[in-house]
Amino acid sequence: MPIAITVEDAFLVAGRGLVLAPPLPVPKEGAFQAFADEVELRRPDGTIASIRASFSMTHSRLAGGVARWDVVVVLSAASKAEVPVGTQVHVSNETMATLSGRRA
Repeated sequence: MPIAITVEDAFLVAGRGLVLAPPLPVPKEGAFQAFADEVELRRPDGTIASIRASFSMTHSRLAGGVARWDVVVVLSAASKAEVPVGTQVHVSNETMATLSGRRA
């Protein structure tokens, strides 16, 4: 399973879940549609867990007024303690293809 991201931070958003940072770039090919899939969390302590993640686009306004679209990974059934900084989020080959704008 390829690595989609290595967690640098996580934010608990009420009604949404645990939003992982950094976000992913929006694929340049095709129209991105939100989806969910099972991912594997490989934590720095060596433990591994499978969990359902949603992948959706979000709009951000950064310092200096710069605006951009990103794809965020959200875990609705996880706490911040369960996803420490350094956790690798591994995804299926099909999910990686979708995130990169290719279809598996």
